[in-house]
Amino acid sequence: MASGSREKVGFADLFAGRGSYEAPDGSIQKSTPLLICEAVVGNQLFRQKVHLWFNEANPENYRSLKNSIEQVPDIALLRYKPHIDDKVITPYWATKLRKLPVPTLIFLDPCGYKGLSLDLIAAALSGFGNDCIFFFNYSRINMKFDLEIMNDSIDEFFEAERAKGLRSDIKHRTPAEREELILAAVSDAIKQVGAISLPFKFKSDNGRTSHHLIYASKNERAAQMMKRILKSVSSAVDQGVGSNEHDPRVKSTTASLFAGMYEVEDRLLKLFAGREISFGDLLAEESETKFTDTSYRDALLGLEAEGRVIAEPPADARRYQAGGQKRTLSKKVLLKFRSTHKNG
Repeated sequence: MASGSREKVGFADLFAGRGSYEAPDGSIQKSTPLLICEAVVGNQLFRQKVHLWFNEANPENYRSLKNSIEQVPDIALLRYKPHIDDKVITPYWATKLRKLPVPTLIFLDPCGYKGLSLDLIAAALSGFGNDCIFFFNYSRINMKFDLEIMNDSIDEFFEAERAKGLRSDIKHRTPAEREELILAAVSDAIKQVGAISLPFKFKSDNGRTSHHLIYASKNERAAQMMKRILKSVSSAVDQGVGSNEHDPRVKSTTASLFAGMYEVEDRLLKLFAGREISFGDLLAEESETKFTDTSYRDALLGLEAEGRVIAEPPADARRYQAGGQKRTLSKKVLLKFRSTHKNG
């Protein structure tokens, strides 16, 4: 957004925390706000266009954050001085976020999830050009679904009717099914405001899900950019396909025979069996999967070469990509999928 014609864009962190923190090894590490400040200071375009807004309700953390930001080298070079608040995030903030005057990337990482709600996230996405990245503390929320005393807390996050339906749906479900249903509820709320939801899973040493980092945007191009980023930080990348999760056990686990490009091809053949669709429309329909546009393109080129997908215009009528190894596949190419398929 900053590279366009707009005079000003924003970055907001509503649960900013301290300016630094002590890592498990005893070292002092810079917090996300300081890293963001340094990144903006270090980019000439960002220095002129990005307005930084940080909020931290804890008085001690607020003072530490303010002091740390003031000491960032060359912070005075920013055209817009960083705005630092010390407010408690309440439901009222949804109204405030709906009135943001400039396209803003909003980062929400509360301690636990107090103050965070699906209504707040929806509000963050309501303005033109707004994107949202938030941490979803799955392990804590999943646990509280089984504690009646925590009903009000869960209702506040999900909204009462959605929470009621979830309580019924997740009864007697396996852990994997519970996680899928709870994440689907979050995704549905994001879809209701016309946005794309991309989750990235974090696992603990015992293999259980601890939390998710979820990116939400109403812009397909932005979602494709984020898919590539999430792939690059995945614990495992197989044939260009990322796991979209951080798993500390990944070095000791065995990769699936049906991961990577096989997974993309199998999904395409099953989901689009018997259909005709342009590559651009296919990407739009698949915007919420973990697979990047490059993964879909490579999978379709492979399926076309094997005769399992027919493309118009055909491969020999399309030019080669840079390097001369693969044919191009523009978004206008029409793809025809067979009604049934066999996996070999």
